[in-house]
Formats: sequence, C-alpha cells, structure tokens
Amino acid sequence: MSRRALPTRRPGRDKTGGSDAPRKTSSRATTEPETATATAPDAPAATRPKRASRRPAATADDAASTDAKTGLYVVGIGASAGGLEALRPFVAALPRSSNLCFVVAQHLSPQHRSMMVELLGRETKIPVVAIDNGVTVKPNTIYIAPPNSDVFYRNGKLVLRAPLEGVGPKPSIDHFFTSLAAGLGPRAIAIVLSGTGSDGANGLRAVKAHGGITFAQEPTSAKYESMPRAAITTGGADLVLTPKEIAGKLDVVAQGHDLHLGLAEKGDGDGGGTFQNIIRYIRHHTGIDFSKYKEATLRRQIARRMSALQVRTLKDYVTYIDQHRDELDTLAKNFLISVTAFFRDKESFTALGKVLDKILRDKRPGDPLRIWVPGCATGEEAYSIALLLASKSPARIGALKVQIFGTDIDGAATSHARRGEYAESSVINLGAAMRHNHFTNNGRLFRVDKAVRDLVVFSRHDVVQDPPFKNIDLISCRNLLIYFKPALQEHLFKMFHYALRPGGHLFLGKSESLGTCKGLYVTVDARHKLFRRRDVSIRPYYVPRVEGVLPTPDIGHLPRRNVEPPERDFGRIGRDIMVERYGPPGILISHDGEPLHFFGDVSRFVRIGSGSGKVDLNLMNIIEPTLRGELRVLLHRCQRDHGSHHGQYHHIRDGERSIRLAAHALDRQHNDERLYLICFEEREAAAPRGPQVAAAHADEATSQQIAALEQELKATKENLQTVVEELETSNEELQSTNEELQASNEELQASNEELETANEELQATNEELTTVNDELSVKTGDLAEANGELEGIMANSAEGIVLVDPTFHVVRSNERAARILRLGNDLARHHLLDVATAAGMPSIRKVIDAVLKAGTPHTEEIQIQDRLYLMQLSPHRVERRIRGAILSLSDVTELRVAQRTAEEQGRRASILIETATDGIVIADHRGLVHVCNPAACALLEVSEAGILGRPAGGLFIAGDRDAEPLVAHLLGVGRDEAAQRFEIALSRHGVVRHFDVVLNEFTLGGDVYRAATLREITELHVARESLARAKKTAEQSNRAKTDFLTRMSHELRTPLNAIVGFSDAILSEIHGPLPHERYLSYVKDIHVSGVHLLGLINDVFDIAKVEAGVLRLHEIPSDLVKLVSSAVSFVGPMAAKAGVLVVFDFAASVVCLRADELRVRQVLLNLLSNAIKFSHRAGKIRVSVRTLDDGGVAVEVADQGIGIAPQTIEKIGTETVSTGFVRDGAIEGSGLGLPVSIALMKAMGGTLSITSTPGKGTTVTMRFPPDRVLPPSSLSPPGSLSAPGGLSPTNGSPPTNGGDPRRDVDADAGGDGGANGTSAAAGPARNGRNGRRTAARS
Repeated sequence: MSRRALPTRRPGRDKTGGSDAPRKTSSRATTEPETATATAPDAPAATRPKRASRRPAATADDAASTDAKTGLYVVGIGASAGGLEALRPFVAALPRSSNLCFVVAQHLSPQHRSMMVELLGRETKIPVVAIDNGVTVKPNTIYIAPPNSDVFYRNGKLVLRAPLEGVGPKPSIDHFFTSLAAGLGPRAIAIVLSGTGSDGANGLRAVKAHGGITFAQEPTSAKYESMPRAAITTGGADLVLTPKEIAGKLDVVAQGHDLHLGLAEKGDGDGGGTFQNIIRYIRHHTGIDFSKYKEATLRRQIARRMSALQVRTLKDYVTYIDQHRDELDTLAKNFLISVTAFFRDKESFTALGKVLDKILRDKRPGDPLRIWVPGCATGEEAYSIALLLASKSPARIGALKVQIFGTDIDGAATSHARRGEYAESSVINLGAAMRHNHFTNNGRLFRVDKAVRDLVVFSRHDVVQDPPFKNIDLISCRNLLIYFKPALQEHLFKMFHYALRPGGHLFLGKSESLGTCKGLYVTVDARHKLFRRRDVSIRPYYVPRVEGVLPTPDIGHLPRRNVEPPERDFGRIGRDIMVERYGPPGILISHDGEPLHFFGDVSRFVRIGSGSGKVDLNLMNIIEPTLRGELRVLLHRCQRDHGSHHGQYHHIRDGERSIRLAAHALDRQHNDERLYLICFEEREAAAPRGPQVAAAHADEATSQQIAALEQELKATKENLQTVVEELETSNEELQSTNEELQASNEELQASNEELETANEELQATNEELTTVNDELSVKTGDLAEANGELEGIMANSAEGIVLVDPTFHVVRSNERAARILRLGNDLARHHLLDVATAAGMPSIRKVIDAVLKAGTPHTEEIQIQDRLYLMQLSPHRVERRIRGAILSLSDVTELRVAQRTAEEQGRRASILIETATDGIVIADHRGLVHVCNPAACALLEVSEAGILGRPAGGLFIAGDRDAEPLVAHLLGVGRDEAAQRFEIALSRHGVVRHFDVVLNEFTLGGDVYRAATLREITELHVARESLARAKKTAEQSNRAKTDFLTRMSHELRTPLNAIVGFSDAILSEIHGPLPHERYLSYVKDIHVSGVHLLGLINDVFDIAKVEAGVLRLHEIPSDLVKLVSSAVSFVGPMAAKAGVLVVFDFAASVVCLRADELRVRQVLLNLLSNAIKFSHRAGKIRVSVRTLDDGGVAVEVADQGIGIAPQTIEKIGTETVSTGFVRDGAIEGSGLGLPVSIALMKAMGGTLSITSTPGKGTTVTMRFPPDRVLPPSSLSPPGSLSAPGGLSPTNGSPPTNGGDPRRDVDADAGGDGGANGTSAAAGPARNGRNGRRTAARS
C-alpha cells in the first residue's frame, strides 16, 4: 500500500491549518455503469454523445424489459452445506401470493438424485418444481436447480449448462447471480445462505452493482457460516438477517424498491438540499468527497439503501443516519462498488495490444516499462494488461523492467487484488489456454500465477489527492471518469498529462472522451479511446483543497440549496443577455483582487498598458486611479461583514456621467472560494450651479460665511494635496523597494518552483519506492511466515519427510525421517541410495527415476525392520519444473492392526445384527435403507431384497400412522427435538402389535447414517394395562377406606363428647359436691381418658382429611407475632407446672401472614406442649420468629430436652412412632401429633423440619413461603372482630366451642412428645372458681 506524501504549501493557498489535511477522493468507479460520457458541458452539440439510459445496459434485452413491465422480481437463493436447514424456515415464511419468483441453487452431489423438491414441498404451499432447460420463469413459484448443472438467466428463461470445470461447487452460485444481475438489473434479488467456501460472494457484488437488493444469512444462525461470512466481508450484502426474517422482508423490499427507484429519478423535492447534506455528511465522516460525482448515480445508490432499510423519504433517511452513524460507511462503500472484469471490451484490448507492441519496439533492453491503472478495484484490469504482456515474447518482456501500478482508494479491494484469487465466474470468459497457462485452480478459486502477479504492484492511492506516478508509458483509466463532473475530469486529464512521459499513451473507456482537454493529447484510435500525450506546455496541475476543517452539517435542519443547473439552461442565457444590456458593467474578482470574469464594457474604468513594466492584472492596479482608494475601502468592508457596500459618485475623465462603485460579497454556499463582484453604476451628471446664483439668494452675512468656508476648504485641500504628494513620494520609494524585493522574490520563486518540481518528482519516486518496498516487505514477511510454517509442519508432522535432489542426495528431512532412516546431522554426506540400502529399500532407485521422468506420484507399503510404512513419492516442482522428489513415510503399523481389528469387529457386528432378536434398520443420509436385519424383516413383514436401497418409507404401509416419526428420522427430515425413544403400534392382518423404538444417528467414514431399533413389547403392553387396572382398583379401595375412617371417627366422637361433657359436669360439681373423693378420682380418670381418646380421633380425622384432599382452610391476614405470643401465654401454666422457662424472641413487632389461624395455633400448641413435656426440669424453651433471606417467615421452637434419635426423625410422617421413648418409666403419646403438624403445614404451603441431638435438645422450624407474607397494612384495623378460632381477648384462651364451625368439640392440647413422639393430653387446666377447663385443638 502506498503512503500519502506530506502536504506542501503552494502559492495562493489559504494559510489556515485545516487546508493541509489531505482530502480523500474516490479513485474508483461507483456502482452503476452509466453510458454518459465525460464530455464537458460546453462542448458543441454535434460532438457531445447522446444521453444514455439510466438503466444498466444489460437490462435492455426484451425479456428483462418484459419482466420490468410486469413487475416480476427474480429471487436467486444460493446455499451449500447446511442449506436445507436454512431453506426450510425460509420457504415456510414466504408470502403465498407476490410478484416474486424464487430460484434455488443448492450445491449437490453430482452422483445422486436430489430430493430437494420433495423436502421443500412439504414446508410451503407455493409450487416447488425442478428446473427444466429453457423453462420460462413464473411468479409465485420456487425452482430447484438440478445436480451437476450450472443455471443461467437468459431472456426470461432458466438455461442449464454443463459445468465448465470438473472441480468446484455445482451448480455455481456466482454464475447464476452474475447472469441474474446482467438480465434483470435492479429487479434481481440475491440471497446467500449457509455453506462452506465463498461461492456467491462475487455474484452478490454483481447484483448489487447492477442496482439489485442483496441479503446474507446471519452467520450465527447458519450451520456453516463461510459463505455468508464471505458475502458480508466483500461488502456485497445489503442486509444480514436470519432466513425467516429474509422471507418476511422480500415482498416489502420489492415494493419499496420500485418506489425509491422512482424517487431517485424525480429528486428529493427540496431543491437538492437534503441530498447535498448527505454528501457533506459523508465527506465529514469518511473524508471522501462525492460532491464532484454525478448526482444521478449517487441518488440511485441512496435509493437502494432506502429500499433495503424501508425508509420512504430522504429526510427520514437523514434521520436514520443521525441515529446510525455506521450507515455513512455502508453508503460510501455502496458508492465505491466496482464494476470490472478481465478484458472488458475485448476489441479495445486488442487495439491496446497493438499499442503495447509499438511501445515494446521503442524500448531497449534494461529500460523500464511503467504502466499505471488508477481505480483498479479488485485488479482484473491490471492483470488483463499483465496477461497481454505475458502473451508477448518472453525474451523481450524479460529484458525490460516491467512495473504495472494498480491503485485504488479502497484498501480492501487492493488487498483482494494482491492475492490474485478469483471465482470461476470471473474467469469464465477467458480462453481455456489462458486459464491453463496463467491460472492455478484449487477447486474453488482461480489464482493468477506468480510470474504474472510479480509484474503488478498494488497500492492504496487517491488519484486526485495523492501525487501521481511519473514517467508512465501507459495510463489505463477506463470507466472511471464517467462518474465525475466536468471540472474533476479536466483536472485528472491534466494530471495524467503530467504523469505520462513524452509520447506516453492514455487508454479510456468506450463512454469517455477528452472534453476540453483535446489539445493535450493526439488521438491514436478514436473508436477504442486510445490517445498519445502531446508535448505541450500547460499550467502545472494542482490538487484542489477544501478550505479549513469541514463543518459538521446540521442533520436536523437541512438548508435548501439550488440544484446545479443542467448543461443548457435557457434561463441563464436570458439572464446573461439582461445583464449585458441593462445591468451595470462589472468585474468578478477573487479575494486577492484577480479578475475572473468581465460583465459588460469595463474599458472606461480600467487602464491596461498605460505604462511599461511587468504585466499585472490585479484590479487594484488597473482600475481608474480616482476609484482605487474607494475600492480598497469597499473591499475591506465586504471582507468584514460579507455584505454589499456602495461608494460616492465621481466624475471620470471629464465624462458627462457620474460613476459610483458597488462591491458585493458572493455567497460561499455556491463556491468554496471567497469572491467579490465590483459594479460600476452610472447616472447623468447634475447641472452645475454657479456661485453667482447662490449669491443672489443669500444675504451678505451668509455670503461672507460661505466665502470663509470656501477659503478654509481650499487651504485644507492644499494641505491634503501636500500630504498626498508626500505619501506618493514615499509610496514610490516603497514601490521601488518592493520591486527590488519582488525581483528577489521572483528569483526565489523560480528556485522554489524548481525545488517543488524536483520535490514532486522525488515524491513520485518515493511513492513508487515505498510501494515496491511495501510489496517486498509483504512478500518477505509472507516468505518468512511460509518458511516458519514449513519448518513447523516438518517438525510436528507425524510423517517422515525427505526432500532429495535429482542426484538422490538428501536436501532436507525432519526428525521423524531421521529416526526412521537413521540419518545423521550432516545431510551433505547422505546419499539416499546408501540410506535405502541400509534400511532395506533396495528398489527405491527405480521408483524415484519413474517419478522424476513421468512426474506422477507413487505410493506403496514397505517394511523397515519390524514396522510397516506407507511410502509416498511425489515430484518436487518449482515453477512447473521438476527439481527433485519428496519422500514421505507414514507409520501404518497400528493402522493395519486397527484395520484388522475393525474388520473383525465388523464381522462380529454383522453377525450380531443378523442374529439379533430386535429389529434393526439403518438408512443413509439420503433416506435409503442400508441395513434391515432378518428380525426387522420378520417384524415388519417385508423382504430384505425388496427394501434394501429403497426409501425407508417402504418399510411401512399407509395405515401405520404411529410410524411417521420413525420414517421421518430415517429420511433425515425429523426435527432435532423429536423423542429418541417411543412406542408404536402396527396392525398386520388384523392383529395389533406393539414395539419399543429407539432412534440414533452415527457417522461412519464421513457419511451420516440413521438407525432405528424395534423390540416387540406386545406382552409387556398387555401386562401394563393389567397393572393399570389393578392400580385403579387399589385407589378406589383406598378412597373407600378413607371414607370409612371419616364416618367411624364421627361415630366415635359422638359418645365420647357425651362422656367428656358429663364427666366435666360432675367434676364441676354443678349439682353439689360428690359424696366421696374416690368417686371424684374415678370421674377425673374417665374425663382424662375421654379427652385423650377424642384427641386421637381428631388427629386421625385430620390426617384422613389431608390425605383425601378435603381439608378446608379459612385463610385470612393474621398477625403471626400475636398468634405465637398468645400460644406461649396459653402453655404458660403447663410450663410452670413442669418447671420449664419459655422465652419468646421476635425481631419485628408485626408480621402479617395469610394463613388459617386455627391450624397455625394447633401446630404451635402441639410443638410447645411436646417441648414442655420432654424438657428437663429447670430447662429453657426458646420460641423465635424471624424473616428468611428469600422473603419468607420462620417460627422456631427449640428445647433442651432429651432429644430425638436420627432414625426416629426419618420415620416421623411415614409411620407411627410410639415405642423406644420412655419418660419416668412410661411411654407417652400416640405418635400422631407431629404427622398431623407436618400435614397441616404442607396443606398451608409451608414446611416443618426437625433437627435434634439426643440428650441435648430438639429444634422444630415452621417455614412459610414468601407468597404468604403480606404487608402490615393488610391486617384488620384495631377494634374489628377477631378472626375465627382466635384466642379470647379476655383470658387469652381458645373458645371452648363455636370458635371453628369445622370442629364439633374442643380438646386439650395434645401432641407428640418432643423426645419420644407420643401424644398426651395437656391435663386439665382450670380457670376461675367454677374450674372451667380450656384446651388447645390438636
């Protein structure tokens, strides 16, 4: 890549620092090839070519015109590996009715029949058909390209052709896309989906260059991303989306494309201001100035981007740019998309070949031959000239120093050109001999041979901004100038004249001409645009600069600008006539005072040639001296406020008319340079009024005053005249000094110009040297990298590699070969025949001789000592000449052992498959049955000979609907998420048989195989149905048991209620005291036993309701702290009696919980009573309420009692625990309290966990989930009624009856023993004199 020369200041340049920044100007053709010429606007009509059509030339054929009239768009879809996975969602999402036609070019194996039509036909309602040669495309149809054929679009039809090359992908996507672009232009749409390689990338660029819309699949959604990634990297993709999103965009994009192409022709409706601001914004963002490009081409590219982005107006597009700054880079790349090819316009290159012959004849051996190709894009044109030279006499070309410079502003394009790799579609029009002699085909790409590549040096270079190359023999600048406006064309022609050596040639495109620069060149071949440099002197070319730093345009507020007038503007002609006949004379000058244009007759106001001396046309020096001072003042005012200013009227040369100067500053919006218009406004002179008239009407005093003023004015004038004369004298002296300085300055200027000329030549030479140095550096780096890679490959290769010369001496070998052949470190002493004889390879000489003579490789197995090696001999070619042989030795001992083992295992596997009782079916990647063992044939009642090699669908009959997933798996159309094991039922001869199916997939030898195993489970199916019926019967019995327990519990509680009630009445001595204390003791025992039995029945009843799922909960917002506090208060007497201290600890004063208060209290009282009963005397019980990290709430009851064994904790809730826990020699409890508590917590959505250490104590934790915790504001306000089942507000005890309508009677607090898991009544607790007992529900 060439480096940009440092900017140098030149006379007349603005001294501001911003002007030194180099401005990039594209050196390459923009996208759409126009046929408009580069003729200047003022060229005569007879010599100016006709205006070309706005469509590309390729769209002019009849079929394309028909498609354009009918609105048909053809969508080309290219895919390779993984394409089927991408095509399925794509075709499924396509609109069923549209003006789109779809053509799929999928890389397919040429040896197998394609099933794409059948597979895609299942995914969409749109017709899917295979392409027949010459078929006419129709809308709303999907065409599938057949295998081993290339498809082309010709005259509205699809044409098939045998592939040009035996290797490479088929069908070629690049071929198809290129034909689509040439045939349809902007009505072509190209899509690249999943695949390996880079096929389709060049074709995508061709479609984009002709105005079509292009898509690429999002690489992350592709199974293989190489093809989409290549399309994106080359800049050919307008949009990058998933296949489903692409399908959704197609119809909308096609409709919008028509709209925006029309808008591009009509303009933006605001005088071009919006468009000009987009161009300025690109210049500020990228540094590339497109303002000198023709607007029509740029507008079409903007229309393409608007269509792709679905933006309707230019102002909306500007808004989009403001929000997505990277769109400026994308748009600039679209402007620079190249349209190039090898030997474009072959007749012109034939004429160029004759010119090259003449140039070569004039050259002497050792002379340089220098050719420059500006705007080379991806290098096809530069390589075409190199191929032309390569076809000449090799001896003649070899005697010259050939240098072909290919330059472009796009660094990515020059990097591509430097590699010299092109797709088959790019070289298809070259002759077979040229492809064979000068290209190497690696299967996917054609690469230019090294001998041709060495002739060309590629570099990034700005043809307008950077210094040109010097002493060039030929400049080939074809189809670049047609995109530039005339001013830039003229500049480039002058720059080319400077770069060419005397007699050098210029090669232009068919649609380009010299315009106003015809005097610089002599026409050699007018038809083929070949010209020779004319040795004439011209003003040195200049590099246009933009003054100052480019301002950032305000995207939000777009100023309106006038559209640049066309070449023949009748309004301007009329204005010119009006200015000439009715307007004042004027002169347009630069900011330095140099006249640029005269309006009218200004000869009366300027003096030219009035004295001898150097010619100076500066207006300040040639204007009438009486007006010079005032002109200087007016210009100063204009420079200060950029407005218009007028002077006083003056008489010049005793004329009869008065003259007044007017200075106007021109709006810089129309020109980057600051300009001024000086007008000479005339009027009739007023008749002089004599002093006698004035004196006649004035009194004597006034006359005296006037006379005094006149005298004073006269004296002042005389004094002023004296000062002026003195100033003029001083000015003359200064002028003389200035002339001397100017003379010195001219000498210095001449020296400076010589130095500048030498500097420019040095810069050009330095540019060339830098380019060559960069190229050599790249090549040196590539060579070092290649050598390092070669050494790494040699060192890490598992094979022994030996390079021998034609004399059989070892040139190079790796360590592996040295160990095998026992080579020493000194290679110069080794002769391969000596080494081979020592290693037991005496016949190797004949083999090497045959390889060196025939140039074909040789392979055989040999044994060296006790190891087997695969010996491969291949010729070593350097520039197509055999310079020795390469010997490689691969140790295949283990491979042969593994092969024998694999063969044995294969035989065993075959025997296993043949003798297996399970049916085994294996299909290949095409869905054809590869294996069907006898068991499968017997189960499915098919013959092995009749099914092998046929589609897997033939294994089943039409009624086997359960087999569809199995068939889909074998055919390869099953979804990945489908079940890999399932059961199916097949009916044969009226008998239904059930099978267990297992699906799997494996790879063997690079091919994918899908297998299915069928095992008959008819008996197992019958057994399962019997078990299901038995389970249903058992569940019904269990429900009946639960109903029975519920009824019995109710029946048992009724008499117990009576026993408890009457015993309670007796104990209360309602009707007076009992006669004997023993009777009182008996009655007390009866009451305690009844209460205990009632508690057991209640526990059984609760468990039964939980198991039956009929437990009803009355959930209301409750204060958990208050609830726990009341429970602790309730068991206070019991704790005091047992000598245990109960401590309540809580972090918050209020914790609101959505729960059933009755059931929560039942669990709390059960846990507290257990803790009290099984705590040691003087022990402590801690009750705490805390908030959990997940937002839930926990209540912990921790005692220091006897504890519970771990094995007992595991049994709680699964079986009754009533043995093994003894207190004071007796077993306590029934074992139902904790199971009931666990069941109740589970019913309320919580959990109850137990941790215990025997002998140290037990901790029981009640946990409520976060969804049951409510904000405190959810509680009932103070003074409202308490919740059902709440404690009495007077004594803190639960109500004896009626607190909960779900329970007929109340029972004492009873529950599991904390240590032994037994249930016990809390004992009678009396309240007041009447002894009324309160108890907690259990």
